[in-house]
Amino acid sequence: MRLGAGSVFGFLQKSTIRQQRALCRARTHVLAVRESLGADSRKHIVNIAGSKYTHRPSTIGAHSRSQFSTDRDGDSGKEGKEDKDHIEDKEGSETGEPHDGTNKEDTEHMESAIPDPLSGRLAGSPSPQRIEMFRGIRAQDPERVWNAFNEVANTSEWDRLTEEEITQVIHVFNNQFSYERSKQALDRVKSIFYICIQRHYVFQKAWGYNEMLRLNISEGRRELAYKLKAGMESGKYGADVTVDVHTYAAFFNDPYISSRKELAQLIDLYDEMNSRNIKPDTRIQKALLLYARQFDEKRLLTTLLDSTSTEDIPYSSSTLAARSISARTKAYAYMHKPKLAQEELNKLLSYQIPKDTRHIPPIHVSGSDLGLVQIPLSHSRTRDAFFVYLRSAYEALIRTHLTRRNPHFARDTMDDMRRTSYLPPTLVIYELFIRFHAKRKDIRQLRELYEMMQQDGLRVSEHFYTKFITACMFTPKERLFEHLKGKAVKISQNAGERKGIDQDPAPANEPGVDGAEIRTGLDVKKAEVSEIALDKRAEEELDRLIFHPNECIQFFEDMLADYGVSASAIHDKGYIPNINITNSVMRAYLRRERYALALREFIRYCYHQKQLYPMSRPLDVERSPRTISVVFGMALEAARLHKDTKSEQRIYTTIREWGVRIPETRMRARNFKY
Repeated sequence: MRLGAGSVFGFLQKSTIRQQRALCRARTHVLAVRESLGADSRKHIVNIAGSKYTHRPSTIGAHSRSQFSTDRDGDSGKEGKEDKDHIEDKEGSETGEPHDGTNKEDTEHMESAIPDPLSGRLAGSPSPQRIEMFRGIRAQDPERVWNAFNEVANTSEWDRLTEEEITQVIHVFNNQFSYERSKQALDRVKSIFYICIQRHYVFQKAWGYNEMLRLNISEGRRELAYKLKAGMESGKYGADVTVDVHTYAAFFNDPYISSRKELAQLIDLYDEMNSRNIKPDTRIQKALLLYARQFDEKRLLTTLLDSTSTEDIPYSSSTLAARSISARTKAYAYMHKPKLAQEELNKLLSYQIPKDTRHIPPIHVSGSDLGLVQIPLSHSRTRDAFFVYLRSAYEALIRTHLTRRNPHFARDTMDDMRRTSYLPPTLVIYELFIRFHAKRKDIRQLRELYEMMQQDGLRVSEHFYTKFITACMFTPKERLFEHLKGKAVKISQNAGERKGIDQDPAPANEPGVDGAEIRTGLDVKKAEVSEIALDKRAEEELDRLIFHPNECIQFFEDMLADYGVSASAIHDKGYIPNINITNSVMRAYLRRERYALALREFIRYCYHQKQLYPMSRPLDVERSPRTISVVFGMALEAARLHKDTKSEQRIYTTIREWGVRIPETRMRARNFKY
């Protein structure tokens, strides 16, 4: 068939118009992408972590039409121009989910989206570097992927990479930031996008734009992310680039949400999804539950928990289920609904335990007040990851029981956690118990917790030792004092009944019965609180309930042994005492009438403070003036009782040097009330 001159001219004219339109779109995309990457994008880090990328002219050449773009109109110029179009919006991709509908962030669903380099789906015979890259993607190992990608990008193998393959590489590093908050991961994503700009590559699928959204959101550029989303909705980037659940999920993984106004914007996006019949996935639900707890939005929590579920998570996707169910458990625990939280935990225990037994480094599995857990992406599907999420859920439930003053339920929950998980309780869990029992002066429970920490191989820090030691000797406040006083009277009466002795309380005006006279070592203001009269036996029982000098000294000796410091080596820098431990230990020694040892601890404290502040007075003088006053008063009393005049003079000298304020009545008193 012959074509006339007019037909040929018309065909060429249409082709030229298509090329011009594609070129305009490409220029718009390139300008937008460079705006996202920053003004100095030309100098951007393309050489991160050993990358060999340079700004040399492209040696890769035009890639095949079946890879990045499809020349549907028959003009070869469209390919590179549309590629520039796609890059503009690519930076903000926050959802990183495969465009085939699988959840990219939930790595259990990724394997079906990754081409197998040995299955014949890749054209030709792939190079070893390319095979290694896809093995790294399967294993979700960012370092392995990055090293292999560097090698591929500097060989002719780059020409054979498809859009899906490069998007998977970008997705791995976006996921790494999502899991680890690693800035290096974002730098690598920007490097790959910048290389795509240099090569004039254009993305044709929504997945690439979603990854761009993730980058913009991760770097706090929400305006560019919303602009990109608007372009996807308007069809600016092609008919195949549409908004899906992964586009919305990008906005919910924002690490910079810090106000209720920003939370309201996310709620608007959530409503918009529902109006478009886009079902929110577990990532979106988990993020909203976290933000609702963060801003104390209990009504939002209730709505989310009632309208969502985890029943559609497959039995084998255990780590995905662990992340989602753990978030729901923490939400119920935050709302003080321990029964519903326990039901969620029971659901999680029914899932299959992962077979990957690699261990996560301990630095990544510490908890926090919101129960946030940062697990390396390369270990996100391990058995350790499953049990770390399980343990964080138990931690939230334990916190709720203790807040509701149910220590027995909390202890049962911790025992249940030990039975269902091979990971020991974290320091956060122990701190919850220690704070609870220390405030109530339950020394027996504190000793038991200390021994459990030793058995679990957890190092007891100075913070925990301070809690243990001060709990033994601090003077209780009014509420606790009244509780202990009533307990002492009850114990005294029960003891008297067993001995057949009448324990009728003595009149309040009898000598030795008034609360201010019988409470040796307690502040006078505390004595004015109680109206319950005490006899001698009840007074002794109250003193035993409040002060535990033997246990205090035992904790102190355990601490010195843990630090490898001899008790007599006061100059050893292996242990630098703080004012609270010194105060409690001196009280304990004085109550045991071991005045020389009380002086020793005072001298130890003063020596190390003078070493820390040789030219000025210690900060404790300003921060804890009352405690400093009590410590120096006890030191003076110990020196007088020990008849050590030299030490007494040195104490007076230190008082003048540091400017310690001690009431004159205390300094002259012979019976200092410690």
